[in-house]
Amino acid sequence: MAGGDQVRSDHCLRFFASLKKWSELSGREDKPAWLVYGGDREMQNGNVTIIPWRKLSKLAGQLGN
Repeated sequence: MAGGDQVRSDHCLRFFASLKKWSELSGREDKPAWLVYGGDREMQNGNVTIIPWRKLSKLAGQLGN
């Protein structure tokens, strides 16, 4: 993403919308979805989480459940 550790709000909204759409298409709306990126901010909207790669250990812990 442009700016490295900055997620622009327009990009953020598109990513959330795209991940939600993919969840619908895959029939997994009730399951969490993630986008890993090179920034520092973690954001969540419903079951969709945008997470920095530096926090992948947190994501790995959730995958085990």
